[in-house]
Amino acid sequence: MNRLLLTLFVMFNVFIISFGCSDENNADYWQTQRKGANFFNKTPTEDWFIAAKEAGIQFARLCCDKWQSESRDFLLGDADSFRMIPVADFEVLKNTLDQANRHNVKIVITLLSLPGSRWKQNNHDQDDLRIWHYQPKRVSKEV
Repeated sequence: MNRLLLTLFVMFNVFIISFGCSDENNADYWQTQRKGANFFNKTPTEDWFIAAKEAGIQFARLCCDKWQSESRDFLLGDADSFRMIPVADFEVLKNTLDQANRHNVKIVITLLSLPGSRWKQNNHDQDDLRIWHYQPKRVSKEV
C-alpha cells in the first residue's frame, strides 16, 4: 500500500511539473540556458512573481516543505502516515502555480519530504531514513 501511495505521489508531482511547461516539449525547455531563482520557506506572493518577471526570471524552484498547513507536513498531511494530499494545501499550491502562470514564470517543485521521509529541518534536525529501509510486506497469492 505504501509503495502505491508513493507511486501516486510521484506521478502527481510529474503532472504538476509537466503542467508548468505545457507550451513546449518538457525536455526541450531545458536545452536553452534559463534565468531562474529559488524560493524556499514561505509561499510566494503575486508581488514576488511580478518582480521575478520584471527581473527576467524564467523559472523558479519552489520548495513548499515549510509552507503553512493545517496539517504537520504541507502536501503530505503527515509524512508518518500519508493518506492523501490535504485539499487546503492543494488549493494553496494550485493558486501559487496559477500566479506563476499569469506572469509566465515556469515552476520546478522541489519536495524535501516524502511519505515516510520527513526533511531533517522539519524533523528536529534528525535524519529520517525510513523510506530507504522500507521492506514491502509479501502477500501470498492464492491459486
